[in-house]
Amino acid sequence: FYIPFSLKILSIFKVVFENKNIEKIGFDLKFAIKVLSSQGVVISGKLFDVEVSHYLLHPDMRHSLELVAENYLGIRIIDEVDLIGKGKNKLLFSVLEPAKIVNFSSERASIIFQLADILKQEMQEVGVLNLFETIEMPLTVVLAKIENEGIALDVDMLLNYSKQLNEELITQTSLIYELA
Repeated sequence: FYIPFSLKILSIFKVVFENKNIEKIGFDLKFAIKVLSSQGVVISGKLFDVEVSHYLLHPDMRHSLELVAENYLGIRIIDEVDLIGKGKNKLLFSVLEPAKIVNFSSERASIIFQLADILKQEMQEVGVLNLFETIEMPLTVVLAKIENEGIALDVDMLLNYSKQLNEELITQTSLIYELA
């Protein structure tokens, strides 16, 4: 099913997003978390991000959904750029015919669910599933929050620490010359 985004629809699905007993599976969940949190929705429960799992398994490759789908499933999916364009000619999804959005969205959802099973099994086989579940997925939530809210820096503390490090560098450099 395709359900167009609106604040009314979001209020209906908020219960699902915030339910800690429902696993959320997606691609680039950090983006989804940021968008939803800007609307007052706090994602809870187990997360599975196909993009992050592919990165853990193949850090040297590109991680677009199109590429991962083709490599793992042998399926060439509709590219977002082909659908809405790019640059100054890029269209909003809201101006597309509903049938095009349905095809695009349902295909991506199906691919994401298929890939999640495959990638989870592969992570289990190579021994990185625990890293994914205990570090990477919680970190995704933290990074989304940082990107939304920013961080506060204690500039005075950092300046003082920089001076301490510089003094230590001078001391260690002198010691190295003495020993040489």
